[in-house]
Amino acid sequence: MKTFLKKKGMLSAAVAVAILVSPAVAARQTAPAKETETDEAVATSTVAVTRNIVYARVGEHDLLLDLYEPTKGGGPFPGVICIHGGGMSGGNKTAFGRHAAYLAERGYVAVSVDYRLSGVAKYPASINDCKAAVRWMRANAKKYRIAPDRIGAIGGSAGGYLVAMLAATTDKPEFDGEVGVTGFSSRVQAAVPLAPPADLLLRARMMPGAGTTKSYTAYLGAGPDENPRRWEQASPINHVDRKSAPMLIMHATGDPTTPYQVSVELQKRCEAVGAQSELVPIEYNSHSFWSAKNWFGPTMERATAFFDRQIGDSHLFSP
Repeated sequence: MKTFLKKKGMLSAAVAVAILVSPAVAARQTAPAKETETDEAVATSTVAVTRNIVYARVGEHDLLLDLYEPTKGGGPFPGVICIHGGGMSGGNKTAFGRHAAYLAERGYVAVSVDYRLSGVAKYPASINDCKAAVRWMRANAKKYRIAPDRIGAIGGSAGGYLVAMLAATTDKPEFDGEVGVTGFSSRVQAAVPLAPPADLLLRARMMPGAGTTKSYTAYLGAGPDENPRRWEQASPINHVDRKSAPMLIMHATGDPTTPYQVSVELQKRCEAVGAQSELVPIEYNSHSFWSAKNWFGPTMERATAFFDRQIGDSHLFSP
């Protein structure tokens, strides 16, 4: 299924920013957020933020997440894991802080996570880490008022890739790894991959020599011509089946980093195997639309509506 999302006015994004980063609200934080060029959000009267929780340890490496909780209502609330991009070689959890806060404002417990980058560990470490974070959410469901059977995922670019992998490998234990808490499911019930490089080999062939191809070569430990089998194995498109979590795929039609056609092919594969999915083309000529001034609001409105249907309280009463 494909629907078109056209740019709306700036009201939604502007209001969200005003709510989350006003000076009065920032002053109420116990520990003020460091000023960075990121989407790090601050606490508000309706969102409590707990930063730098260790969700797993790998050797001497602590894996951290920031937790965003609604302050109103008793829960349990559906949960969402938010995953940053950065070509597997950069970025951190603050990049999806504003998105996590948006979800918490609307009745979700959201966690924005760090994962091991390619300079620290190669494929499939980042996938193992994100699955460990989902297990952590279930292991701590009672403490943080999370509904353990209603967990979604959202992320952009490399984060969209990881979200698509979470959705596509729900019944593939070989991707779970031994990181963090075990004994809990790493399954997600809904996924919103934003501009996901879901077919790594296709993208490499469409954009030979691109910086992103070099980034994923570092992540996979071999180039697409050296080890095409590994590139195929690491691609979400090759793991999608009818057991995959429902996906809302959003992608800019003019994306210069990951061609829109990559998501078209992912949608085709989902349809072919009977996986529930929807592709939303974004009329935008850049990559990270989900954080753009005019697109943050419309993107999160659409994503939240999808989560509401799939894992929100309203889905419990649908016919």
